[in-house]
Amino acid sequence: GLDNVIRFTFTRSGGDLGQPLAVPFTLAGTATPASDFTAPPTAEVSFPPGEAVAHLDLPLLDDTGPESEESLILTILPGPGYAPDT
Repeated sequence: GLDNVIRFTFTRSGGDLGQPLAVPFTLAGTATPASDFTAPPTAEVSFPPGEAVAHLDLPLLDDTGPESEESLILTILPGPGYAPDT
């Protein structure tokens, strides 16, 4: 299941869906990697050939004490062959 996981869903439209696509991103906010969530191994999401949807799952880590709300902001970076949309 997706309990204790943040799931980002990426949708690809237009272009040649038969070609793979790697989309780089940055993570920002007040949440801390390795303390609040497990950081991804790379800062990009990959669309295999023929796939229009890709997911990035970031497991949440339990805090050792009470904390206020934290934020996690993912920003898609522009690259060749695509333009980010909101």
